[in-house]
Amino acid sequence: MKTSIKNQKQNNTVNNGVVKKAGIFTLSIAVMFYMVLAFSLLASCSKDDSPTIETEAILPTLALVTGIEGTYNGVIGSPTNGTLNYSIKAETPEIFKEIVVNKIVDGVETHHESFNIDYPGFVPNSTSYTYNLNYVLSSGNANSEISFKAIVIDEAGNTATLSFASAIVKEPLISKYMLLKVENPVVGAVNTPYFMSINNGVLKTETVANVFNNGVDEHIFAVLSYNDGSGLYISAPNTTLETQLLTEFNIRQITKFKEQAIGTSGFNDYNIYDVYEMSDLYEAAEFNSHEEKADALDTGKVFSFLTNNGKIGLIHIREVEFVSGEFYVDVDVLIQQ
Repeated sequence: MKTSIKNQKQNNTVNNGVVKKAGIFTLSIAVMFYMVLAFSLLASCSKDDSPTIETEAILPTLALVTGIEGTYNGVIGSPTNGTLNYSIKAETPEIFKEIVVNKIVDGVETHHESFNIDYPGFVPNSTSYTYNLNYVLSSGNANSEISFKAIVIDEAGNTATLSFASAIVKEPLISKYMLLKVENPVVGAVNTPYFMSINNGVLKTETVANVFNNGVDEHIFAVLSYNDGSGLYISAPNTTLETQLLTEFNIRQITKFKEQAIGTSGFNDYNIYDVYEMSDLYEAAEFNSHEEKADALDTGKVFSFLTNNGKIGLIHIREVEFVSGEFYVDVDVLIQQ
C-alpha cells in the first residue's frame, strides 16, 4: 500500500514536470506569435503612414535677357525711343515645341507671331530658344499702352508665360515758329495774329476774323496782348484783360504758364521727341504770380504751359520788336499732340 502511494507521488511529480514544460513551451510560442504580430502591425503602420513620392514635372521657363523690366517711354519715330528691342530665352527640360507671342494694346490681346517646328531654321530636338522682339512703334500705337506676352510649350504640353516690353506710346511734339502782333494801345484789328491755336495736330496763329468766320475760339490756347500795368504778355483767353480782342469768343479756354530759367540755349536742347521731358519740366517749375499769364515778355524768355485739354508745351520768345506802334513777337513753340 505504501509502495502504491509512493509510486503515485512519483507519477504526479513526473506529470507535473511534463505539464510545466508544456506550459513553458506554449507560453514561448504565444510570446513569439504576439511579437511577430506586433512587428507586422508596426511594419504595416509604417508602410501606410509613409507619403507617396510622386515625381513632379520640371516645367519650362522664360526669362528676360535684354530690355528694361519697367515701363518704356515710347515715342513714335524717335531714333532712341521709337523701337521696342527685347530678347527673351525659353528653356524646356522636355523637347521645345513652340513659342507664341501675343501683343496687348489697351488691354486687348491679339496674336503677334509664333515660332515652331514649321518655322525656317528650327533646330530639331532643341530644348531652348531665344526670341528677339524688334517692334517699331507706329501711328497706330499713338496714345496707347502696349505690351507683349510670350507662351512657351514643350512636347509634353507643359507651358510657361512671361509678360514683357510694356510701353506707353506718344506721338512726337509739334514744333513751329510763329509771328504774333499786338498794337499799343490794343485795337482788336480783325486781321492781326493775336492768337495761337492747336487742332488735330495743326499749330498756327489765328485772327479775330478767323474766330468770327470759322469758330476757332475753342482751339485757341494763348493770346498776345498789352497794357500799361502788365506790359507785354501772353495769357489764356480766360484771363486776357483786353476784352476787345475777345468779342467773337463763345469759349474762353484756360491755359496755365510757368516761367523756366533755361533761356534760349536750354530751349534749343529740346527736340520733338522729348515728350516725357516736356512734362517733367512743367511739373518741376513754379507758377508765376498769375497762373494764367506769361508776363514781362522779353527776348530769350521761356515758358512752360498746360492747355485746358492737357497738352504741355514750351514757348520760347525768340525776339521782341516795337515798330510803328505795334509789338512784333517771334516765338518758337513745342507742344504735345
